[in-house]
Amino acid sequence: MRWKSRLAAAAIATAVMAGGTVVTAAPAVAADHRIAVDGIHKKADCVYAQNSWRTHILRKGGKIYAGEGCLYAGAARKWMFSISYTL
Repeated sequence: MRWKSRLAAAAIATAVMAGGTVVTAAPAVAADHRIAVDGIHKKADCVYAQNSWRTHILRKGGKIYAGEGCLYAGAARKWMFSISYTL
């Protein structure tokens, strides 16, 4: 899969959900390429992370999207980090 090849080249940061807020975020990337996660939120049956580019669903309707998808930076579409979380 594409994300495996990107994983080898990408600088990874993790964001951990605790009480609906991000308590850890440590991107090991250049500041001008850094993506800030505004927060991890809960709404009804959906758990999602959000930044200024997109909303990334972590769980919806009982289905967990573990390790799926990435957050991208603008038009460059540079893969920056995945989300890990506890439910």
